[in-house]
Amino acid sequence: MKEQPGLLDKLHWVAGSSAGAMTALLVALNFSPDEIESELSSVNFSEFADALPDGRLATINYILKNTNKISKNINHGINDGKKLYTWVQKIVGMKLDNKEATFLDLKNKKNIPSTLRSKIVSQQELELKNLFVIVTNALKNKTEIFSWETTPNLKIADAVLAKYVNTWLFLCSLY
Repeated sequence: MKEQPGLLDKLHWVAGSSAGAMTALLVALNFSPDEIESELSSVNFSEFADALPDGRLATINYILKNTNKISKNINHGINDGKKLYTWVQKIVGMKLDNKEATFLDLKNKKNIPSTLRSKIVSQQELELKNLFVIVTNALKNKTEIFSWETTPNLKIADAVLAKYVNTWLFLCSLY
């Protein structure tokens, strides 16, 4: 991104799945390449594993000692994802001034009439992009796409977290 200045400005739609959903969120909310790098490098992603101890060895030991708990929850997850959810909400709130913002809120913030734009929002906010989060619906065994067109009232943070709840680590969520 830094090698090609202005590349992100040309985008109108971004999509992602899993970690790509987090990156797509940052791009959709018009974080600059420097802001994206700063935000992602400042995060210790292992902290999002609420139920697991720090460190690889400790995690392996945890798994070995808790095989029963893991096997009972293999379809439901052993982590509630609260820390990850809080972080995603923070990201959403930084640019949309509402950590509970929905896909429709993102669309509405993008589509402010041109006569009011300079009075209401900054130029950076006008460059928000359409966001598509791609997830696997484990119950229906199919891929789903979350966006303002398909799920306008879904909170953006819920959509980003929905991708992670399909792994054995995080608890499933309903949307």
